[in-house]
Amino acid sequence: MSQLTDQQYRRLFESAAGKTLVLRPDSYEILAASKDYLNVTMTREEDIVGKNLFEVFPDAPDDPKADGTHNLRASLQRVRSFKAPDIMGVQRYPIPTPSGGFEERFWSPVNTPVLDGAGDIEFIIHRVEDVTGIVHPQPEGSLTQAEQLLQLAGQKVRLGGWCVELDSEVVIWTRETAAIHGKPAGFSPASVEEGMGFYAPEHRGLILNAFQNCIQYGKEFDVICQLDTATTQRIWVRVIGAPERDEHGRIIAVQGAFQDISKLREAEDRADQADRQRIHILESISDAFFALDENWNFSYLNRQAEVLLERSRVDLLGRNVWTEFPTAVGSTFQRQYQHALENQQTVEFREFYPPLNKWLDVSAYPIPDGLAVYFRDITQRKQQEAELLLNQERFRLISKATNDVIWDWNFDAGTVWWNDSMYEVFGHQASDLEPGPESWTRRIHPDDLDRVYHSIHEVIDGPVDHWTEEYRFIKGDGQYATVIDRGFVIREPSGKAIRMLGSMLDITERMELETRLRESQKLEAVGHLTGGVAHDFNNLLTVIMGNSEELAERLTDRHLRLMAEMTVSAAARGAELTNRLLAFARRQPLEPKPMNVNRLVGEMEALIRRTLPENIQFEFLGESDLKITEVDANQLDTALLNLVINARDAMPNGGKLTIETGNAWLDDEYAARHQEVSPGEYVMICVSDTGIGMDEDTQNSAFEPFFTTKAIGKGSGLGLSMVFGFTKQTGGHIKIYSEQGEGTSVKLYFPSAEALQESSDIDETEQPMRGGDEHILIAEDDDLVREHLTGQLQTLGYRVTSVGSGPAALAALHLNSDISLLLTDIIMPGGMNGRELSNIAQGKHPALRVLYTSGYTENAIVHHGRLDPGVDLLSKPYRRRDLALKVRKVLDGDRNTVRK
Repeated sequence: MSQLTDQQYRRLFESAAGKTLVLRPDSYEILAASKDYLNVTMTREEDIVGKNLFEVFPDAPDDPKADGTHNLRASLQRVRSFKAPDIMGVQRYPIPTPSGGFEERFWSPVNTPVLDGAGDIEFIIHRVEDVTGIVHPQPEGSLTQAEQLLQLAGQKVRLGGWCVELDSEVVIWTRETAAIHGKPAGFSPASVEEGMGFYAPEHRGLILNAFQNCIQYGKEFDVICQLDTATTQRIWVRVIGAPERDEHGRIIAVQGAFQDISKLREAEDRADQADRQRIHILESISDAFFALDENWNFSYLNRQAEVLLERSRVDLLGRNVWTEFPTAVGSTFQRQYQHALENQQTVEFREFYPPLNKWLDVSAYPIPDGLAVYFRDITQRKQQEAELLLNQERFRLISKATNDVIWDWNFDAGTVWWNDSMYEVFGHQASDLEPGPESWTRRIHPDDLDRVYHSIHEVIDGPVDHWTEEYRFIKGDGQYATVIDRGFVIREPSGKAIRMLGSMLDITERMELETRLRESQKLEAVGHLTGGVAHDFNNLLTVIMGNSEELAERLTDRHLRLMAEMTVSAAARGAELTNRLLAFARRQPLEPKPMNVNRLVGEMEALIRRTLPENIQFEFLGESDLKITEVDANQLDTALLNLVINARDAMPNGGKLTIETGNAWLDDEYAARHQEVSPGEYVMICVSDTGIGMDEDTQNSAFEPFFTTKAIGKGSGLGLSMVFGFTKQTGGHIKIYSEQGEGTSVKLYFPSAEALQESSDIDETEQPMRGGDEHILIAEDDDLVREHLTGQLQTLGYRVTSVGSGPAALAALHLNSDISLLLTDIIMPGGMNGRELSNIAQGKHPALRVLYTSGYTENAIVHHGRLDPGVDLLSKPYRRRDLALKVRKVLDGDRNTVRK
């Protein structure tokens, strides 16, 4: 069979049933029209073929509601964009009449692309159906509304019709409408509410509002929304509705079309998203970009291209690149672009363009309809290259000469360089570090990471060039160092950050020194405060305690004697409070002697058991081969008792308290983490409980004076402070280990004194209180204390001479050659303290015995927290028995008696 000629195809098209136009896709020029189309539009072929569709069928100029050309143009554009058919809803589109006016018409258009072998659009078929008679039926011989809807729907593909009769509330769906809803042919909902129930809940209000406005105000609507079909499938639909009026203008029904546009919507969404992403990417990139079509005309430019080319896109779009930039003709630019296009190969080059006075870094890529060109201004970079090489050499030499950790962060390359100090300071080998910024961020303490990361990017992304931050950085051994990090941002002329240089300084040791300094200053302040208070307060307590004791012994009235004894007890508690403050401030005079701690704890066991309630079990685990340590037994007694009381109070519901002793070796690593510790052998005493434990904040504050977690009146907050001060003053170390709900262990470490022998003790409590007839010289500046002390010694049988200052004491010695004992206060007015007085007095009277008494010794007879060798001290306040025993001991020359 012979093939048809072009003329035969033309005659077949023109004679075929259907109202059809053939359009050119780019200009919408009418290429051919069927006879049915010419008839329905009242036109002739010679009047419309070769002309633009919208010139032949414009909007009526006097019609303010005219939107036919707008809607049709949008549909044709969708066909071009998606290369897919576009089914329009019923359109009001009046057409010109031969007489010169416009005739009201309603159309149902479908626009379909015709693709060539390469997949490009060659033609657009524009097919319409005149539905004016259905939208506005003739009064005589017209079909029923249901028949009109069926006729409308039957003429369309994937398009249904619907109608709601308002008086009867009857809802009518065509076969296609029912099918779209997933219902069988012939189904129509029983009510408007049932029909509305198919719509997605979030869109139901939209369609209902449009329907109500159509009923009440006659507003036509064209809504795109989602519905859930009877098969539970959610689809996109287009719902078109218009009011129907009777001869009086009353709205009696709403009818329209219903179209499933799910596939079209998906295609539109994909295309829109792709377009938006492409445009966003091109407008967001830092490079300049433009596209040329196959005729070398500009088809697109981004904002950065406008900046670098110093031309606006409005001036260049659609214009020829060689015409707009004639200097580029015959240059490297033209040769490279032509090479890329002719050979379909990417080209990259750098070239100077004189008219713009710029060096440009260019990359050109062939694309299906032309050429895509990326370029950036590297003028400043080339000028800086020589300077950069010199600066890099300087930087390399500086980084080798400093102890700071130097880093260089290249933003473009995404790399971070570290100098050799990274290993020397933090122990990280360069080969173990990641190449990018993660070599830094992965070693920041997790609690500091967000703050540090946010602060550095505020500087990088903002106008500021300097950055400083303090944070914790993990070292190669797993320990955290506190560092100060400083950086400087290098920017392009545009302000873009391209690089950041900085240095990291380990300030861990400095911070520890500052912490120790603050602690030392705090101790010094407490010491000065305590010393001043202790001196005067202990003088008063000495008088109160001594007189109260004497009253308690002499009074026969039981009630009065009880009051005197209560006064003695209160004075003793005041003295204990003062001593604890002195102990925390490390101002308590200590008399350390070699001892085995096991023996001391064993002797305390009875007292400890009496201190604990029945629901607390006690266990003592002593190291059998425990080494000797040199401590003040009285103070260690008090310290252990304080720890036992704290442990008891931490176990209100009972538990177990354990005291354990042992030999311990604190090595270099431990000493490095605790600056006050010297490596070596220690005797360890551990007091553990199974109580409520402490959180981290409580542990950090546990040694602070007056800090307590106990209820008001239940504790002074000085127990652990005293233990801490005593341990440190002895040259030891104290450590708390605690977990909430698990219990607490407090470990005391005292240096071992293996070369020393344990001292023998004599229990002074068993010795009788004796006096004598020796002559004693009292040097005491406080009148009350001096008078009280004189009376106490006289009742013991001693002859007493008392003075109020050092010079007066020397005068008394000069006048009285039989003085056997100088009993002197440490702190006195007159420019001479007790130690200076004793030195002068013993220089003149070598046989003179000296006994010091004071509530606060300062540094006169105490050095490094210990009494000077050969010094006897009676600490204020004291009881009469303590005074009698101490005076007798010094006079008798027995210096070996110590407390058991």
